[in-house]
Amino acid sequence: MPDLPEQNLWGQAHRCAILDGNAHAVMAVQEFSDLRRYVRMMEQLINEAERTEVENLRPEVVTLNTVDRNEFWMQYYPTHWDDVVREAFRASTVIALVSFLETTLSRIARDVSVVVEEALSASDFGGSVVQRSKKYLIRFGGFQTDENGWAEMDEIIQIRNALAHANGNIDQCKNSNRIRKIIEKGPGLRDACGRISIDTSYLEHCLESVQIFLLSLSNDMRGLCNRITQLEDR
Repeated sequence: MPDLPEQNLWGQAHRCAILDGNAHAVMAVQEFSDLRRYVRMMEQLINEAERTEVENLRPEVVTLNTVDRNEFWMQYYPTHWDDVVREAFRASTVIALVSFLETTLSRIARDVSVVVEEALSASDFGGSVVQRSKKYLIRFGGFQTDENGWAEMDEIIQIRNALAHANGNIDQCKNSNRIRKIIEKGPGLRDACGRISIDTSYLEHCLESVQIFLLSLSNDMRGLCNRITQLEDR
């Protein structure tokens, strides 16, 4: 009896997924590199814009004495670059980074389901996108991504949640104590009068951690495809 159309389609998808290997994982690494360049470029542009505005103000203080000069800068220094522009950009970057991570995990989990021909999907598991993707990739894909990597992703997600759902107000977070602990140990994070303050070093930490994590996922996906290929070639 010939295969049903649905079976043919599933078989084709299975073969394509194995041939493509870790295409989505590799693509994610490439897309992430673009995101990283964008973040660094924006930080540089913000710094240059601030320097330009400060330089444009310098002629105003040339003839002033030290006391008046200090008072001038206290009143007219363009603090909005720190208070508004950098704060908003860095918060939105963390939020975008986590969205990218969640999308990537969902894609890889879907690829795993096709490669191993598993009817269950990651969405059938409970928890957040990251939690159920982790369960799925380990159970059905045999992924061996370091537990510390998953823990780092979770901490970044907790900061994202605080920024997205509580506007960075620590006391308004359901897990405020945990947020404070993450801030205490996290590079470039600070409790600024009850709000999360993000330095550029935290963005670099997030970018570095996510890149290492994605490379680990890519290696695990490649290993899975190789194992399936070897089994089917026997």
